Amino acid sequence: MMVNCGVIKLDVMKNKVTLSTVFILFFALQLTAQVGIGTTAPEGILDIVSENSGLVLPRNADPDGADNVVGTADDGVFTPIEGMMVYDKADKVIRFYDGAKWQVVNSKDEVEEPENEGVIQINTSAGGNPYLNIDQNNEIDVFQHIQYSGGLDYADAPVTHWPENDQYQADASVYNSAEGSFIENAVLGQVHLWRIEMDYVKSGGGASSETKLTFKIANEAVGSNFELEESSFAFANTGTISFLMLTIADSTSLPAPYGTGNGYKFYIKSSAKIELTVTQVTRISLHKD
Repeated sequence: MMVNCGVIKLDVMKNKVTLSTVFILFFALQLTAQVGIGTTAPEGILDIVSENSGLVLPRNADPDGADNVVGTADDGVFTPIEGMMVYDKADKVIRFYDGAKWQVVNSKDEVEEPENEGVIQINTSAGGNPYLNIDQNNEIDVFQHIQYSGGLDYADAPVTHWPENDQYQADASVYNSAEGSFIENAVLGQVHLWRIEMDYVKSGGGASSETKLTFKIANEAVGSNFELEESSFAFANTGTISFLMLTIADSTSLPAPYGTGNGYKFYIKSSAKIELTVTQVTRISLHKD
């Protein structure tokens, strides 16, 4: 509010007093009184009354600083003082400064984040299960790419339980169809357990012969490969085999906006003729605070 007043000089008992001096004294007295907004009868130092509106706190994109960690050096508010309150636009919470660090206005110090753990089991796709017939048409001891075609079909709940932090909960959250690569849950540093299960039928050699399968997971963004070998096929011509591996989500494996990678591609090769049908690909996202 702007107040524009002139100066009127009064001569009272030969002592000159200006109206501006009187106004300043009156305004100073008013500051010590109760203030009402929307009411003429305030019941506290500040009383705001409204039937159809609310109080808007200062909105700050990052009162904790660039890393959003409670208790670290403050970057968002340059000179916080004890009792200061702001609305944190990044975490969608109201924060107050306790004199040492920013706290959340709730019963805990930390922000309640959506759960990031979960299990996603891919059973098949619109194009059927991935099938590899390693024979003369697919050269022995040459890696073959395991990939799906069409929309993915998942195991029913509770086996498949999407992480709550995944706002899309769709194929693109676990599989990049354009690249034929598998994607981790988008939490930097989160550990994932993968299980690839497949049925096999040996199409060459007898039951006493050994067939060695080699499974490879490739992060082509950084040119890294991890190989797992399995050589337990001497006892039967048909059966089921599983491969287990761990990955840790980082900027070289996660796609934008979290990183520059496109996930991991899965490959398999055989030392002898064999038919392989991938029956399940399961991603387990372990809990991470």
